[in-house]
Amino acid sequence: MNHNEFEKWLETIQRRPLSPAEQSQLDDVLARNPDRRLLWLQEIALTRLLVDLPDAPLPPDFTRRVLTATDPTAAPASRAPWRFGWPHLPRPALGFALAGLVVLFGGIGFLVQQHRAQSHLVISVADLSRQIELVANATDLPAVQVLQDFEAIYHLSQTQPLADDELLAALQ
Repeated sequence: MNHNEFEKWLETIQRRPLSPAEQSQLDDVLARNPDRRLLWLQEIALTRLLVDLPDAPLPPDFTRRVLTATDPTAAPASRAPWRFGWPHLPRPALGFALAGLVVLFGGIGFLVQQHRAQSHLVISVADLSRQIELVANATDLPAVQVLQDFEAIYHLSQTQPLADDELLAALQ
């Protein structure tokens, strides 16, 4: 028995019961091919189990669903007023709503950034004023006498020191 003939017998048994003549032909074929007998018995048992299964219950709106799915011009079924939290509005209205949300969140973000920048500026100005006050209090102005002798001290640093020949001669 070739594979196609065996498949043909399987399809026949699934569609209708075999006549006595067909059953005798099948028994002869299975007697010649014992390796197919086990597969045939499994298929027969499966077919009987499937026939004995009860029919699945259909939903009450099955006909409407089938007709709606097959008719492309049919109006869509009535939808719930909210889908994913959005009302059923025309597309331009949803676009404008989305654009409004983007502008709103952008404006809030801008205001928050401006507030942070202003608070950083206030903090840095306060730090700068504290540092200036600290420096101003830490250094006192020099006394008047030091400033009067400033010219003489300045000229001393400008002159070149002369070698002390007498001291060098004494050390040698």
